[in-house]
Amino acid sequence: MNTEQQFRDSIERYLTTAKMKPTAFGVAAMKDPNFVFAVRDGRACSIKTMDRVLAWMDANPAEEQRAAS
Repeated sequence: MNTEQQFRDSIERYLTTAKMKPTAFGVAAMKDPNFVFAVRDGRACSIKTMDRVLAWMDANPAEEQRAAS
């Protein structure tokens, strides 16, 4: 499995665990409501973007997001 696929899988796991909508995730993590849809459609992300999203997920654990909703 390549890094981009692992990144997409991480986002999908987060969305499932947090019970978060893709649009809400995109706005929160990247200020882009279409971010998840673009990634799902094959958008290539730079290492900087991946690091930014992963850092956001680390700072906002999915379990806490689910509890807050």
